Amino acid sequence: QWSLLPDYLSVSRHTATQINQANCGLASVTSLLNYMLANNHIPTPNATVLNDKWSPYTYATQTTWRSDACVSMYIETDNFDGVYTPPYGTTLDQISHVVKCLLPSSFKVSTLSIASNENHASFAKRVTEACGNRCYGLINFLRTALDQPGGGHWSPIVISGSGVHVVSDVAKYKEYSAYSVTDEALFDAVNNIDECGKWDYGSQDPSETDEEEWKVTISCNPA
Repeated sequence: QWSLLPDYLSVSRHTATQINQANCGLASVTSLLNYMLANNHIPTPNATVLNDKWSPYTYATQTTWRSDACVSMYIETDNFDGVYTPPYGTTLDQISHVVKCLLPSSFKVSTLSIASNENHASFAKRVTEACGNRCYGLINFLRTALDQPGGGHWSPIVISGSGVHVVSDVAKYKEYSAYSVTDEALFDAVNNIDECGKWDYGSQDPSETDEEEWKVTISCNPA
């Protein structure tokens, strides 16, 4: 749809390719940071967020801002890395905290999840109320709900008041670039539980988990 071209161009040029199959959440946050830096939406962050290989240009990568003390508090605990240990990846709560760590305190970070007994129309209304006619966000969704291979996944999304939105996928190795989703498809994609990520982060010792047994038990698919 040609009407979506400006949205596609605005987001895709800053969309990172996730560096491994657990890094979709971190790649999505990196994409958000670079989009906001390129469009002067945020001031230059502290040096730990940026990759000095491209100095004096401001550019974040998926490995640089992991060292930020605030970020580490939400994705690591007792020397355990919550991204690269089964079930891999990051939750909605973790990513929302990470974004708050990296953006100026003056920014309001809104987190929307499906309410009980909610339908696509009421969810679309809440999304519009939070975003207005257009906004840049991050979406946590189940690929199979969009007829895609894989499991739970993160990617940047441009929310449009038109009811058709653009997802710029960070899994470019799957030959995804960007694709449109309707309000109905968006609702179906986020109104799911990904069994790959269904565990109580922080309250058990994942180091004791047998990875291969875990994969077989819940049929985890890479994002």
